[in-house]
Amino acid sequence: MAKGGKTTEAPGQAANDRTAPPCPICGQPARPRNRPFCSGRCADLDLHRWLSGGYRIETEERPGPEDWEQPGGLDLADDGGRDQEGH
Repeated sequence: MAKGGKTTEAPGQAANDRTAPPCPICGQPARPRNRPFCSGRCADLDLHRWLSGGYRIETEERPGPEDWEQPGGLDLADDGGRDQEGH
């Protein structure tokens, strides 16, 4: 508390910004530790939705060859110089 019993606002925080935005998963007020979520559970649910493709946008477009390129220039068709018997 500041002098005279008044609370001080954090830098960049407006005095009327006291209500937390709702959690995008369950609608409860968000907590600073898990922002924008209310809990670690809701954060994990959101991560699961991202990783399982729950947030994908449906399209008629088919994947092209550029969509299969690997990071670092790895060629999935490269057999590493081995012959057909794996030697």
